[in-house]
Amino acid sequence: MATLDNGRIRLNDAVFIYLERALAPGGPLPPGVAPRAHGLAPAGMSPSGVVVAAVAPGEAVWLGFQAVDPAKPATIRVRVDRAVPLDAVTGEEWVDAQTEEPRNYLVSPPKTRLAGVRQPTGDYRPFAVAEQLSIISRGALVGVELVPPATFTELTGIVPEPLDPDSAYKGWRLP
Repeated sequence: MATLDNGRIRLNDAVFIYLERALAPGGPLPPGVAPRAHGLAPAGMSPSGVVVAAVAPGEAVWLGFQAVDPAKPATIRVRVDRAVPLDAVTGEEWVDAQTEEPRNYLVSPPKTRLAGVRQPTGDYRPFAVAEQLSIISRGALVGVELVPPATFTELTGIVPEPLDPDSAYKGWRLP
């Protein structure tokens, strides 16, 4: 149900998920703000169907979303997998049911990104190396592991390019 499509994760023919590389910010990000994108994180699919992405020290990842068919919005949930799973949207302990209060899901469109894990202050901490995520949409789930570049090379045979600080999106628009 999940495939890699030009560096994006295509989940259940419902949503494209972008693992956007960024320089790790010095602190939490306010709601509605995402770090400046430096392109997609190098990603590969393991034989078990888990997506592995290279994240070096000093880097972070935030998630971008795009419905495959904008006329059919996709509902998205993001779980941080750890001893006590965490809901990245609410910042609270994971519950299996989709809830409205607090709202523990995103709908794309109109939502196009998740800057990271919501903090108790309402700010966000971008996803970092060694985190494991589960992203769910329309009944399909894809696991994502953020691993150091050396581990990524061991798992995929691909040597990831280091993040180029000058490659950040600068707001250019083509005519």
